[in-house]
Amino acid sequence: LVDTFALGICLYAMAAGDYPWATTQPGRCHAYEYVAAYGLRPFLRQRCLRRGSGEMMCDVFSSDFMDVLEALLHPSPKKRACVGE
Repeated sequence: LVDTFALGICLYAMAAGDYPWATTQPGRCHAYEYVAAYGLRPFLRQRCLRRGSGEMMCDVFSSDFMDVLEALLHPSPKKRACVGE
């Protein structure tokens, strides 16, 4: 499960040119805590590309790509996609 989470981070970083959050340690990163509370898609609706010209992530990433990221980056390991799914 850790490998699929790491794969999600790599895919996000390659597509966005940035990491989605600084750490997953509780109480240390507002971005990760937001995703854990509300989900990845609402987070992407509020986050701009760091190296863009103001574009929101949800407008740059395709819906299918966001589905893949949501499955790989789910905060709960039990709900996270496994390789082969």
